[in-house]
Amino acid sequence: MGWIEEIKFSPDSTKVAFGAHKGASPVQVLNVTDKKLSENCVINVGMTSALLHLDWSKDSQFMVANSQAYELKFINLNTRKDNAASASRDIEWETWTCKLGFPVQGVFKTIDYTDVNTVARANNQKVLATGDDDGLVNLYKYPCVVERAKCKAYVGHSSHVTRVRFSADDSFLISVGGNDKSVLVWETDFGTGSQEAEEEKKEGEDEEIDEEFVQRKKVKKKNVTDVKGNISTKKVDEDSLFEVEDTKHGDEFMAVKPWLGAIKQPSDFKTSPPNQEKAPAVYVELEYVHGYRTKDCRNNLRYLRNGNIVYNAAALGIVMDVHTNTQRFFDKHADDVTAIDLHPDGEHVATGELGPKPTIYVWSTQTMQVKFSLKGGIIKGIAALAFSVSGSRLAAACIDDNHKVACYELTKGTLEKCETGGTAIISDLRFSDDTTFVTVGPKHFKTWNCQPGSLRGKNGQFNQAHNILISVAFNRTDCLVGAANGDLQIWKGGSVVQSHPIHKGSAVDAIFVEERYVLTGGKDGFINALDKTSYSVVLSIDCNQVLTSSKMPKIRSVCTSLDGKTLLIGTLGSEIYELGTKEYSWNKTTKFGKPVNIIQGHYCPNVKWTNEVWGLDVFNDGQRWASCADDGTLRIWSIPDKRLLNIIDLNINANGAQLEPDPKTKDLQDSAKGRSIAISPNDDYIAVGCKEGTLRIFSGTTFEQLHLIKKRQEWIETLKFSPNGKKLAVGSHDNYIDIYEVPNFNLEHPLKKHSSFITHLDWSVNSMNLQSNCGAYELLFWDAQNGKHIPGGASALRDEKWATWTCVLGWPVQGIWPLHADGSDINSVDRSHTTHPAGYQLVALGDDSSRVRVLRYPSIKKNSDGVIARGHSSHVTSVRWSLNDEN
Repeated sequence: MGWIEEIKFSPDSTKVAFGAHKGASPVQVLNVTDKKLSENCVINVGMTSALLHLDWSKDSQFMVANSQAYELKFINLNTRKDNAASASRDIEWETWTCKLGFPVQGVFKTIDYTDVNTVARANNQKVLATGDDDGLVNLYKYPCVVERAKCKAYVGHSSHVTRVRFSADDSFLISVGGNDKSVLVWETDFGTGSQEAEEEKKEGEDEEIDEEFVQRKKVKKKNVTDVKGNISTKKVDEDSLFEVEDTKHGDEFMAVKPWLGAIKQPSDFKTSPPNQEKAPAVYVELEYVHGYRTKDCRNNLRYLRNGNIVYNAAALGIVMDVHTNTQRFFDKHADDVTAIDLHPDGEHVATGELGPKPTIYVWSTQTMQVKFSLKGGIIKGIAALAFSVSGSRLAAACIDDNHKVACYELTKGTLEKCETGGTAIISDLRFSDDTTFVTVGPKHFKTWNCQPGSLRGKNGQFNQAHNILISVAFNRTDCLVGAANGDLQIWKGGSVVQSHPIHKGSAVDAIFVEERYVLTGGKDGFINALDKTSYSVVLSIDCNQVLTSSKMPKIRSVCTSLDGKTLLIGTLGSEIYELGTKEYSWNKTTKFGKPVNIIQGHYCPNVKWTNEVWGLDVFNDGQRWASCADDGTLRIWSIPDKRLLNIIDLNINANGAQLEPDPKTKDLQDSAKGRSIAISPNDDYIAVGCKEGTLRIFSGTTFEQLHLIKKRQEWIETLKFSPNGKKLAVGSHDNYIDIYEVPNFNLEHPLKKHSSFITHLDWSVNSMNLQSNCGAYELLFWDAQNGKHIPGGASALRDEKWATWTCVLGWPVQGIWPLHADGSDINSVDRSHTTHPAGYQLVALGDDSSRVRVLRYPSIKKNSDGVIARGHSSHVTSVRWSLNDEN
């Protein structure tokens, strides 16, 4: 578990709720009985990042929460699921400290929502206080719903304000500064105990907010530096874990950082080389992406008119030449690309993203240049996109609570109209001509007419048909709709006229209409070619049998090549295949050739929990790398060939038998979810650390599982073989580093000194010592031979040569941290193997802002510049250089 930023007791004092940093955070609830805590529940409401703010309802039955990914979630404690925003609008909240939500939407001065760190509603529910990055405490009227509302600002802090809270009677407001390490107590004149409040009550006057608040600079401003109010000037021992921070260089992520005392420059270091803080003279270019987004996308894979294919993954639109196995990237998006559609000209593509104020781009697949950048009307993210028949319009559906629908005119790239789609989710949309389109979703069918300045929708009539709709396409005047029960529904005039059970019992996720046939793809793994008049099945392909290398052959997208002889197939397993035939006219005897796997990637088999990829390491042969993920697979990849070589199943027990699904969630068991990888120096062994503390050892040649070890109960985030290959160090979230001997993998030393979970570790070149980081930002040193902590390791090992440098805290990586970092911003670091011609090495890092950055090594000066590489749409969990540093 990462550090806890928010924790709150329920109003009835029977429960306490909190969430943690380190990736996607569930909401954890504990019972409070007789001053003791016991587990109540863990609620996963789909947050994709750390929980930052949380509030309880007055009746202690609901919660509202914000995440680091700007998500607003309402939580029903009775159902232990998220509550629809529309169903939560009338809930009375005991407090409001969430910085995202209806009553606080006017407090932001910028569009990226990062300037405000904290909010607090006064108990009188008339005043709202905020603290921002400029060191200001601001007061607004509550609720604050006008964009960039006016406020009264108060100066006192010299650093970003991290928390504001009112006293119980509103007589005081307390604010906490980040780097100024001060607590300021402000007196108000609207508190229930103040003289002014009594006068206000008598006179019945409602004064303006800027007259209700006053700071008494001489007697009411309190600078709290420790529990006694004294500033300590005691000399700190050079090997102490704690050292007083030098504040001359700007904001940092802790007032007192445990690792500072463990930073000692090498004895031969005199001064940094010139320009060491500047970006290195290197060019970093995205070469290849393994994977294809299918967990929440359908019909997102198409042939272009030149024979290349286009699809989306991460924050990218990808154009691929399947013959040369090369890719080009559209990289203008700032978040996940969640929708894509191909223009009728076969060249241009529209892509839409997630985000509070998302952008839709229309771009050329030949030049990769933007033709239109579309905004306005759309919020939260794009669920579906569709061009009109001639390509003169583009329709978009949003994922917000009101499921807005927007229509854009593409001669000038302007918004024609945006309207509310309703409370039901929209999963797909498609035009029948240039003015009419249809949106579908669970319990939703609506026909829209778009004219200049006008957009009107009309609900359809399901009659007795299944009402959970998934996909839609048009076959001349017939509206074809794929349903969750496997039916292909035929709609005309706004109602269902026919239903054909094409994929019995399994959702119809993909529909494609071409010259000869209607193609459907189902969750049952079948692709059906249907007659365009009778909708009878002409040909059925069982991809469960045909796509033998697929981990999950449920169909998410299907289409045909321009000559009609090749199927392009996208599966839920994040895989892309081509399946060809020599025949133009198909029937039940049509023969297809061997399927060609074009793309493979980690996928999302788990429904209840977020599926993440964390494990990464590089083989010492310089040709291969390995990854593991929550999908229960260990994968071996070729660097020069840019393809998958092997998939090793992690979902097995010690005897190699398949593990049963988790009885509560029906997902994979946590012991099958790989979170870290280490490859031995001679490539003989591959060690995999799993989410619940299981350690798996595989042969590096046969990939057979050799050992399954269960010493720990929490996830293993880091592990490394010693340079001489005789030991394996394993760091877990139990706060232990375990050292195993190789090749028998018996436990030699359990190392216990860290006060939090182990995040990173490195071996010395001579295999004698270790250095490690933990979630409490400690940098500790160890004697790996006797398993002892080295208290004076900062000085004793200041000249130690480290075989790798992957610790995010330490002397040579001080400069990687940006200003205002909170300590969890950077997830992974790796030092290059070779030296740049200019005389320095490189250090690569992955952060929570979806960036890969490359800096000069050592990076000593804080906030050093680096070369930034983009493409990810989520926190970058791991980075590693290839052996020759070319990848």
